[in-house]
Amino acid sequence: MGKIRKERIRRRVVSAIRKLYVASYNIYGFYWLYKIIWVLEFNWENLLLWFFAMGGLYFFILKNKEELGIADYHRGV
Repeated sequence: MGKIRKERIRRRVVSAIRKLYVASYNIYGFYWLYKIIWVLEFNWENLLLWFFAMGGLYFFILKNKEELGIADYHRGV
């Protein structure tokens, strides 16, 4: 296997892992929103904590989408 081919495979694997992490975080975050609304005590503190946890990742993704490989994903690489 050539060095260029190994690098291309490594980039695709790392990009897939990053995308899986972001998707998993979103699924888990909305699971907690469900729990806050219907299972746990529904109050502003729980919602605020959820908002900052989810918002923090969202703004992190917006700022670092090239490093996360998200720009490549939208181009179809």
